[in-house]
Amino acid sequence: MIKLRDLLKENTYKEYPVAGDVVDGRSVLDNIDNTSSIAASLYRYKVLDGIREVPMSDFEVSGKHYSVQGTNRIQQLAREISESKTIAPLIVVVDKKGSYVLEGATRLSALKVIGAKSFPALVVIDYD
Repeated sequence: MIKLRDLLKENTYKEYPVAGDVVDGRSVLDNIDNTSSIAASLYRYKVLDGIREVPMSDFEVSGKHYSVQGTNRIQQLAREISESKTIAPLIVVVDKKGSYVLEGATRLSALKVIGAKSFPALVVIDYD
């Protein structure tokens, strides 16, 4: 019998391969913001080795925010990412229900605006 823990780990390694220095045409920055939110949000978890390439298709993203200010920030960040051609990794959690963004929701929305196909992320398996 395969345990959920093993299945999540095995599938995540296949679905989210280790990223290179460039993901979807953008250079991957070294800094990963707010990694302390992982331990603050999760109880039993494992952080996968390395930065992973995550497909945008795993997420339902509109590219908009519920506020005008939020949408403006997304648009501004989309321009900055397009111009700099760089992106800091997001933090993605995978649990038994699927994947979600723990850190970097605004970046994810900005990537949607510019038509990104994938992005770099630190991937965390949530065993609870």
